[in-house]
Amino acid sequence: DDKAICLWRRADCERLEVVEEAHDAGVICMVVAGCGVWSSGYDGKVKEWTIFGPTRQCRREVQFPEPLRALCPVGEHVWVIGQSPNIAVYNSDMKQVDSLEGHASYVSSLILVDRVDTRLLWSCSLGDRSLRVWRSIVHDSGASVRELRAANQMFEEQQWGVNAKLALADEQVAKARGDLEAAGREFAARLQEALVRATGAEREKLRAEAAKLRATDMEALARRAEAEARKEAKAAVAEHLKAKEELVFHTAAVATAEAVAAEVRAANEELRQSVREAAEDLAAERGRGRELQQQVDVAKQRLDDAVEQGEAARQQLDSAAREAEAERAALQQQLGERVAELDTCRKELVVESRLRQEEAESNQRLRQDLEQQLAQATVQVSQVLQERDDTREAIKQLELRYTELDVFKLDVIARELKSIDQHIDRVRAEGKSLLEAAKKFTNYGDSNLAIKAANVFSDAAAALRGSVRDVIERCLSETQKLHVGMPMQDQHAAGDLKDGGRMAGYLVVETETPVGGAGKGGAHQTKARHSRQSDEVRRDTRKTPAGR
Repeated sequence: DDKAICLWRRADCERLEVVEEAHDAGVICMVVAGCGVWSSGYDGKVKEWTIFGPTRQCRREVQFPEPLRALCPVGEHVWVIGQSPNIAVYNSDMKQVDSLEGHASYVSSLILVDRVDTRLLWSCSLGDRSLRVWRSIVHDSGASVRELRAANQMFEEQQWGVNAKLALADEQVAKARGDLEAAGREFAARLQEALVRATGAEREKLRAEAAKLRATDMEALARRAEAEARKEAKAAVAEHLKAKEELVFHTAAVATAEAVAAEVRAANEELRQSVREAAEDLAAERGRGRELQQQVDVAKQRLDDAVEQGEAARQQLDSAAREAEAERAALQQQLGERVAELDTCRKELVVESRLRQEEAESNQRLRQDLEQQLAQATVQVSQVLQERDDTREAIKQLELRYTELDVFKLDVIARELKSIDQHIDRVRAEGKSLLEAAKKFTNYGDSNLAIKAANVFSDAAAALRGSVRDVIERCLSETQKLHVGMPMQDQHAAGDLKDGGRMAGYLVVETETPVGGAGKGGAHQTKARHSRQSDEVRRDTRKTPAGR
């Protein structure tokens, strides 16, 4: 993030140099490519820096539309990835030579896998969740390379089969999980619906009970009103009977008075004054009788009014009772309907609980089946992984054997090339001797022909030596050149060897098998290295002329 590039000494971890402001933003990654070091930054630039010299200099740079996530050198090329789904291939001159399309989304990383005849690069993408393997052919070395290529292809096919089985197992597990989640969601929906129905039924039950209580209160109120009306009617009837008794009493009194007056008139007319007085008393009594009659009429009218009011009250009470009865019947009917609905809901709840229990049992059985299938899939995956590990171990052993075989062959070829080069040097020396001898011929024609033949012979030997030196220069490693006594950079090489024949590297496999016993300190040597050195000593001893 500080935009700088630091150089460190690996031996003592000392910082030797700091390149300030190497990029306009932070540095993402660095690789060794071509004749320098490539660096990628968040500013979207890729720069090439010099390795030798007192200071690091930027030789050239390329501006990209997006920052590059990773740089991976493959032979003479560099593979780069950014935000796009393509993998770009650049040469050592920072020129794009190819574009590989293998992912649906951006590529996240690259990794290089070295093989004997090929180099495999693994690329992954977090966007489309895929992993792809790319093969880059480094060289073609004949039958052994073809055999190794076939072995690599067999291993890749086995790996593809394992990946297919793993993908199928993952799909089955995902499908089972989806089915289980769908069943759980459906069961939750059914349970929620049953709870809603139960809540509605409970609410209707409460409403029916409240209506029943209101009907009971109205019925009690109607009964109290009817009792009060009957009480008032009874009081009015009692008053009417009392008034009637008073009227009968007064009527009897009038009759008695008239009888007494008749007896008085009949008995003693002399007593007219008394009769007049009695008549006056009778008139007074008659007046009082009329008043009593009027009072009786008023009481009768009041009684009739009370009876009418009682009848009206009775009719009202009857209508109220009928309405209350109708409302009670309606409420009873509603209550019956609610009870029926409650019974239906109870039955549905029982059925729902039974279904839920059956569904739980089914889910339990399904879970057990899924666990069994998952256990079987796990066992199969473990078996497949074991087979893969066994195959990898077998391929590794095969690679080690082929590596030892190739290293031995290359050493033999190197020694044979050195022997051919020595023979060519002797031939050149003989050609030079022939040329010097031809110059001493007395016959000019013979001398001219011999000189031409010696020149042609020397030129052919020189060209052949250049070709052999070119093969040694381009195809052998530095260690093999040191073993056969050849220079690291030969100026006598022809420089005409075609591209594609240069060996990119070699592999030295260390084994712990002691050859000829352990040396001092218990050190072990490899069988291939020991055989090469001993064979080289015997060859040099056998082919070195005496006295040299």
